[in-house]
Amino acid sequence: MVFIAICLALFLAALEHSAVANILPTIVYSLHGTDFVWVSSAYSLAATCLIPTSGGFAEVLGRRPVILCAIGLFALGSALCGSAQNMTWLVAGRAIQGAGGGAIFSLSSIIISDFVPLRERGAYQGFTGLVWSVAAGIGPVVSGALATNGRWRWLFYLNLPISGLAFGLVLVFLPLRIPPGSFRQKISRLDWMYIQTFIAPISMFATLYFGPAYFQACFAASPIRSAVLSLSASTSIGPSVIISGLSIAITKRYRPQLWFGWILLVVGQGSLSVFRADTALGVYAVLPIVMSIGVGIIYAATYFPVLAPLPVTENAHALALFAYLRYFATVWGVTIGTAVFQNELSKRASPELFNQLPGGVSVVFSTIPLINSLPDELKVPLRVAFADSLDVIFQVMAGIAMIGLISSLFMEALPLHTQIDERWGLQDHDKKRVAVLP
Repeated sequence: MVFIAICLALFLAALEHSAVANILPTIVYSLHGTDFVWVSSAYSLAATCLIPTSGGFAEVLGRRPVILCAIGLFALGSALCGSAQNMTWLVAGRAIQGAGGGAIFSLSSIIISDFVPLRERGAYQGFTGLVWSVAAGIGPVVSGALATNGRWRWLFYLNLPISGLAFGLVLVFLPLRIPPGSFRQKISRLDWMYIQTFIAPISMFATLYFGPAYFQACFAASPIRSAVLSLSASTSIGPSVIISGLSIAITKRYRPQLWFGWILLVVGQGSLSVFRADTALGVYAVLPIVMSIGVGIIYAATYFPVLAPLPVTENAHALALFAYLRYFATVWGVTIGTAVFQNELSKRASPELFNQLPGGVSVVFSTIPLINSLPDELKVPLRVAFADSLDVIFQVMAGIAMIGLISSLFMEALPLHTQIDERWGLQDHDKKRVAVLP
């Protein structure tokens, strides 16, 4: 019964991968949308993000609570997708679905590994593979039948009773042991650095990515000039990285630096939302410095609490995951920023304005070089819409940075070890000298 519950949960996650793609044109047409990419990307990105995090939660809080939350998230996302009234609503629901689906995939493998020794696990892996193949095969057929009858929403609604059944089976037949300790103790054991390392690049790269667009759209700046005007957002990072690293080396502490860095990042991101279409360029040259200093401090300081609790023999694994989270977060920064930008621009600019532009709002950056060629009655409103839409991006990134600040408050103060991994030191050339015969 435990294995049936796991396979049922896996079936839910696998079905979405194949079923939605088949009827995506129908869904987009029904919701009067233009950009379908985010419907798939939101699911995949959220799933990828939650896979490593769910393992950490399962280790601290227990397997059953985490997989129950994952099934609940998937059901919530399905309900939101089924009731979506526009593309933004649908994309948000798909992101929640993806978060649950990624955690279901991760927890299913973890639970099977807990119960079945590796020698006997091949048969179970074969059954889970069969679940995926069945879901992939019937998914397009089911979704196609529903779309043909104009009932594509039921593809998502059908997940609700299946999720309820999977939830009940896990609840009844999976009474796994729960790690000892109070909730507060368990929360303190979570790796809050899975969060801080991931959050900081999201906020930083969204700003670096959309800052030049502000100059080119609102001030008719050339690519070269916009690059020069954006220097203040990046040149302050280097000195702050050096100062942060030196302060940690001197004090042997990293938490105060991280707290200070997160405060600067939140304040800096929030201050960027004051920009308007007619804001003086000198203001933009100064305000990003606060954010950049915060980013530099966080960039240097997050390295230490990642390695402090681990033996030096685990450096390679830890730093590889550390780098993965940083680079993966840059994708999220651009993705979230672009989604916010497109949605806000479509709300703030009139339909008559988009009729003058190739591709409408769906091709956002292609409109920037055309702004100067538009008549004033179109140019001025478009610049205002661009600036106001970018302000919302900065507000969203300030909220995301607040998540990093809150997570930093739960960090433990760990000592910084002094040993190195001797296995990877320099070769001792003295031992390899060949004796010379007289």
